[in-house]
Amino acid sequence: MTELRTEVHELFHQFMTDDLESPEALRAGVAAHAAQGRALGARSGSVDLWLIGHLERSCARLLDAWPGLSDDDRHLVQAAVRYFVWQEDEEDDFSSVVGLDDDLEVVEHVAGRLGISLE
Repeated sequence: MTELRTEVHELFHQFMTDDLESPEALRAGVAAHAAQGRALGARSGSVDLWLIGHLERSCARLLDAWPGLSDDDRHLVQAAVRYFVWQEDEEDDFSSVVGLDDDLEVVEHVAGRLGISLE
């Protein structure tokens, strides 16, 4: 499995140290961020709508595994979800067509570490 790029790892690591939130709160954040992205994408065309949906479903799959995860693994999932929800990460999620690429990198990295299929 590949490691996260330095630019991505720094913010991801910061999210790893946050207190755990409830999976319901994390799901609500994912839904709100995805809805915002879809609305902006429908108006501007600069947001990859397919990728927003894929990331929303992928975050849901990570959160579906929550009950069977250790606290350390829950921190990984939370950090990935929060990275997706945080709009101003390495590249602003909605200001360019590549704005979600780093989010995808993080979500796939965590899924791979935990053996969770995103398909």
